[in-house]
Amino acid sequence: MSFPLQPIITDDQGVVRFKANGIVAYLLESGAIDLNVLHELSCGTPEDWEQFNQLIGYSLSAWGGLQHTSDESWEAANMMHKQGLSSLQARLEAVEGELAALREAMADPIARLYGKHRDDLLSSD
Repeated sequence: MSFPLQPIITDDQGVVRFKANGIVAYLLESGAIDLNVLHELSCGTPEDWEQFNQLIGYSLSAWGGLQHTSDESWEAANMMHKQGLSSLQARLEAVEGELAALREAMADPIARLYGKHRDDLLSSD
């Protein structure tokens, strides 16, 4: 299961970014946590890093290019920003979009496999 996405804000310079968690930001700024050391330790899962980068207030555009950012989370975060959706709504929309794309992509091969017309597979009935 994915972590919830942090709220998205626009900072004083007009940069769209995740709202930083004050405690996490303090730990980084105080030197209590060294980001380079964390990377060297290879601790945490990709999902942990995806969330951590939100908690430190990464810009939305830079976060989308990080290796630990999933396509589904990137799509959901963009929907949060552009459509004003909640984290849960945006994740649901992203997954539904992915399922619709997969269904469309698989319609012809599955229709051939079962001797059906692709439209019969894509109907909502």
